Parts: sequence; C-alpha cells; structure tokens
Amino acid sequence: SLMHSFTPNATHAKQRGRTYVFTKKEFASFNNEMVSTLKRTAVLAAQQRIDAARICWDSFHDLNKDQYVISWFTSAMGPKLPSESLIKSGEQAYEALKTAVHSGERSKINSVNAIQSTKPIQR
Repeated sequence: SLMHSFTPNATHAKQRGRTYVFTKKEFASFNNEMVSTLKRTAVLAAQQRIDAARICWDSFHDLNKDQYVISWFTSAMGPKLPSESLIKSGEQAYEALKTAVHSGERSKINSVNAIQSTKPIQR
C-alpha cells in the first residue's frame, strides 16, 4: 500500500475506519495497555456476570429439587428455570473472551463477539 511504502518499519492498526501507524515499540505499548484495559473491564465484567448467573442457577436448581411440590406449582403458574445449557453457553463465551484477551493477539481479541456486546455493569 502507499502508506506502507512510507513507513516500512511501522505497524498499522485499523480502528473504526481509521488507520493508525505505530513504531513497533509504540504498538507494543499500545497493545499492552489495551490488553490490560480489557482484563479489568470486559473480562472482569463477563466473569462477574457468569459467576452470578451460575450461583443463581445452581441455587434455584437445588431449591427446585428439594422443594419439588412447591417448585411444580410455581413453574405451572409463573417463571420456569431456564435450561442449564444457557449458563454453559455463557461460561464458554467467557472462557473464549478470557483466552483471547490473555493471548494479547488483536486478531483473536477482535474475533470474540462477547467484547462487542459487553456493557459496563450498571449500579
């Protein structure tokens, strides 16, 4: 590309339609900062959410097994406990996100859909 001919020892990164040019040292610093930020935001938020979901699901599942008559009436009249596969899918998505971020490779990180939909925890 034309830009590459002017910056043969540079690293190019595209973000939201813009191309950024870094020296290798600048890119390493940028990448380390990005990974650190993702670990304390997206990865931590995903971990907290899936841990909470697992704890709630396990608690209600155990309660439903123990109190099966009450559980039957409750589920007949109101909400039902979702399938455990929903929780397992969330756990798998979290593991994929964590693995990609810990690899530090932008291509792996960008390929994880969970980052795109992770929003900060609202308090």
